Amino acid sequence: IAGPAATAGNALETALLRAADELYRDDALSDATWDTLAKDLSERQLLDMLFTFGAFRSATYAINSAGVQLDANMSEARFPASLR
Repeated sequence: IAGPAATAGNALETALLRAADELYRDDALSDATWDTLAKDLSERQLLDMLFTFGAFRSATYAINSAGVQLDANMSEARFPASLR
């Protein structure tokens, strides 16, 4: 929830969070984020990351458009009020 500004996590985890934010916001990764990820991930892993993030984004289009609601037992379990 805290995103890449969180103090926990290692450099790769932080870069992955930054990548998710950039892809959501800009539909592209910055050169700096790509370069940081490329230090730990192969080209194949980088592409896999892009396709995985894209698949989750596509799923949100379908879920949100169909009006799918959280199960009653999930509304307070994991999601902060701003995301409910």
